[in-house]
Amino acid sequence: MIETRLVGYPYVLPDMIGGNAYGGKPSAEVFVRWAQSNAFMPALQFSILPWGYDESVTER
Repeated sequence: MIETRLVGYPYVLPDMIGGNAYGGKPSAEVFVRWAQSNAFMPALQFSILPWGYDESVTER
């Protein structure tokens, strides 16, 4: 994030959490890591809802 600001990009938005899901849902581990990394970005957008997974994902 810091490097993008240094080279002149004021806003960096990540891809939607879960991707486009054309090939199916990502694994629970990938979904959680994706959400965790996007939490540091200026916006969050979900393409796959967290409650589409079991409770172990939503409790993390």
